[in-house]
Amino acid sequence: MTRSGINKKEREGFGSFIERLSNAHTEYLNGLPSDVETQMLEEGFSRFKKIGLPGKQDEYWKYSDLAKKLVNKDFKLQVPSASFGLDRDFKNQSENNRNSFDDINCQNGCVVSLNRPAKESSLLQLSRSLSTHSAIDHVIDSDKCFYLRYGTQACSLNSPCVNIKVADGVQATLIEDLECPDRSWLNNILSIELGEGAHLTHYVRSTQADTSILTSHISAEVGNQSVYEVFLLNEGAEFSKINIDVTLKGKYSEANIKALNLLGNELHQDCTFYVAHEAEDTRSKQTIRNIAADKSRLIFQGKAYVARQAQKTDAQQMCKSVLLSRMAEINAKPELEIYADDVLCAHGATCGELDEEALFYLKSRGLNGLEARTLLLRAFIQDLLDSVADEEVYNVYEAKLNAFLVNRGSI
Repeated sequence: MTRSGINKKEREGFGSFIERLSNAHTEYLNGLPSDVETQMLEEGFSRFKKIGLPGKQDEYWKYSDLAKKLVNKDFKLQVPSASFGLDRDFKNQSENNRNSFDDINCQNGCVVSLNRPAKESSLLQLSRSLSTHSAIDHVIDSDKCFYLRYGTQACSLNSPCVNIKVADGVQATLIEDLECPDRSWLNNILSIELGEGAHLTHYVRSTQADTSILTSHISAEVGNQSVYEVFLLNEGAEFSKINIDVTLKGKYSEANIKALNLLGNELHQDCTFYVAHEAEDTRSKQTIRNIAADKSRLIFQGKAYVARQAQKTDAQQMCKSVLLSRMAEINAKPELEIYADDVLCAHGATCGELDEEALFYLKSRGLNGLEARTLLLRAFIQDLLDSVADEEVYNVYEAKLNAFLVNRGSI
């Protein structure tokens, strides 16, 4: 496995990581049941090593060098694991903690495009080196709220594939928890397909230890007159990257992506969103709010691609960011790639500090400095938070926001 853009010491350290991971993979295979065929798993790991981890040579990973973060890491490989059900505590689950050696082979269904133009992904091959089956394969055929959780263990790599299809006309909610305990790596691959007239509201709640690694991939295909809405709340990790790839395949289909990123300490969060308009009369909107404090690093890369046949497309992107420290860093790169001529498309990004004049005005009305800062920060993100319709999710997001403001000295 070769790597460009890293120095000799880092290259040697990365080689040592691959050697440790290879040993862990051999130990993993030796621990599987004797009736499990391991040839395809070995081939998947060989392809993973041949392709190499994504890094600065890849346009959509240029701000997030995963290999550099993995140099000193050591993971135990666990059987890919996920839980899916109607209850938050999974007491009446549809499928609970199915590991990858059940009899449903969903290898083809696990294929997702992690960036454009599409190409073979090493992180997908890493998942296939642990299983050729999906951890969850489910059809949502009722208007209910479902929960998805990954059973990642401390100091372990969990890399499950999950396939969800929303049946025609169904209006459902999916609450996904990205939990990464201490020194773990969650590399989850979620594929979603929406049938005609379906509507899925997808909330992603990210809870990660400061020492964890997260590489999350969501791929959604949206059919005729269907709507896919996703809302993410991210607090970052030592390294956290979430890719969302939406394809609007049907006429009058729609995608709304909203993300609220709250980062402090020296944490890293990368949100890379790609929406492909491939049919007429489609709409998409990407709305991002970033708050970065201390020495944290935030990245937003958003792209709307409009195919030649996708006339009457409406694609909007807006990323707004606030820096609470001169040591924090925010990179925003909204993009449009348009080949149709009858479209309404716009994109923009803003970044700055809290308005000193607004702070002075609030202080002159009796608020102290911390109260004034808190009020301005809440005003900055409140419209995004108010769009959360689910009360349980709203309360969780509100609690996380309060904790963030307290830790930043704003309350």
